[in-house]
Amino acid sequence: MDDKELIAQLREENEKLKAEADMWHEVAAGLIDHPTIMDLRRKLKDRARTIQSMEQTLKEKTHMIDKLHYVWCSGGCKGGVHRYCKEPLTEEIVKLAESNAIRLRAWYSGRQYRDKNGLENT
Repeated sequence: MDDKELIAQLREENEKLKAEADMWHEVAAGLIDHPTIMDLRRKLKDRARTIQSMEQTLKEKTHMIDKLHYVWCSGGCKGGVHRYCKEPLTEEIVKLAESNAIRLRAWYSGRQYRDKNGLENT
């Protein structure tokens, strides 16, 4: 289950809790301090904080992915890169990303060699 599905599930559960709180409010006929109602209100507040936190985390993750210049679509469409941050992608940024990809491959090859030959993990 990805973050968006989890958020949707939590929202759905939140709506159920709201409906249950409303039902208990009617049943309690003005007994606002009824323990069940108070518990449901606390759960609603907790759930709302959880959803807000998860939405913020998801937003931060998507912006971090953009900062890594993740390519969503290689066909040249506008949403193919920097889908969320909307910053322009320049030739300089592309060259830096290409250079870093080459360095990543070299690092990985070196790490495999060290692991294979039992060399010190430094």
